[in-house]
Amino acid sequence: MRPIQNWQIKALYALGGSLGIVERGSHDDGLHALVGVLTGKETVTALTQKEADLVLAELRNRMKGMPDPPKKKKQRPTTPGGMTGGQQDKVWRMMYQLTDCDPAPSSASLGIRVAGIIRREFGIDATGDDPFRWLTYQQGSQLIEALKGYVKSAQTRQKKKGGVECRMSGNCLSS
Repeated sequence: MRPIQNWQIKALYALGGSLGIVERGSHDDGLHALVGVLTGKETVTALTQKEADLVLAELRNRMKGMPDPPKKKKQRPTTPGGMTGGQQDKVWRMMYQLTDCDPAPSSASLGIRVAGIIRREFGIDATGDDPFRWLTYQQGSQLIEALKGYVKSAQTRQKKKGGVECRMSGNCLSS
C-alpha cells in the first residue's frame, strides 16, 4: 500500500476547509471524523493513496450540494463627476448588441470601437483600455442615447437585409 501523497493531504484540507469541517490545529474536527468513518484511521497522514482518494471523492460529492459562491461584479473605475459604473455597464451591453448586429466580425476590440464613438460624438481622444476616463456623467448619458440610435440603426439595417435582427442577444427575431 502506497502512503498518502502531499498533494492529497493539501486537497483534503482545502476541500474540508471549503466545506467548513476543518478546525485548525485540532484532530477533533469534521474532516478527521469523516476520515475515521470512511477508513477507520484517526489522522490524514495515516491514510494510503487509495483511502485518500475515497475521502476526496466523498468531499467532492459534498461540495456538489453546496451553492456556488456569489460572483463579484467587476468594479468599473469611476471618477468624481464622471460616468457611473452603471452607465459604463450599459454602454458595454449596448456595444455587445452592436457587435451582435455586425454583418462580419470586426478586428477592432470593443474598447477601441467605443473610443472611436466617443471621439466622433464628443471630440475627446479616448483610449481602448479606459475609454470613459474623461467623460462626465452628462456625457455618459449622451453617449448612451447615441448608442441607442446606433443599435436601432444596425438592427434596422440587418432586418432590411432579410437576416436575423441580431446574432446572439436574447431578442433575436427572424424577419
